[in-house]
Amino acid sequence: MITKRYFILAAILFCLVVSHYTVNAQECQVQKKNDDGTYYVKIDGQVYLAITREMAEKEILTKKELENARKEIARLEAIVEDFKKYREQCEVTLKGKDDLITEYKGLVDSYKSLAQNYSKLKAPLLTAEVGVGITGKDTQPALIAGLGFKKIRLFGFFQKQNAGVMVGLGVPLL
Repeated sequence: MITKRYFILAAILFCLVVSHYTVNAQECQVQKKNDDGTYYVKIDGQVYLAITREMAEKEILTKKELENARKEIARLEAIVEDFKKYREQCEVTLKGKDDLITEYKGLVDSYKSLAQNYSKLKAPLLTAEVGVGITGKDTQPALIAGLGFKKIRLFGFFQKQNAGVMVGLGVPLL
């Protein structure tokens, strides 16, 4: 009798479990098989695309590769932007260099002009020169006087019994 009760109890339990799965079962119908190995499946009036596990794994891998490629593109675009900024800075520097070269050339020309003006100022335009000396066997003193215009000199010497004129050129030694 106990075994009969267990058997009935097991049968009722089996019926409950089977009825649960049959009540929740959905009607599934393949609508069309595609050339790529996918299927259009109709479940409870909704049409779905069924794919294989390999296709799903390949799709996940493809999405990961796409995301990695997008990250790489973003990284490379940032590098390109950095190079563009660097190039702009180099162009500004090169333009500044050209401006400085022009300014320095002007300064060099100014310094050359200044040096020429200084050398003109260094050699006086008009000079007067005086000296005392002796001539030959005559031991009497002689007076020497001269005028200079730029580098040309005109001297005259006067002694008790002699007199003369000399013309010369003044050349700086140092």
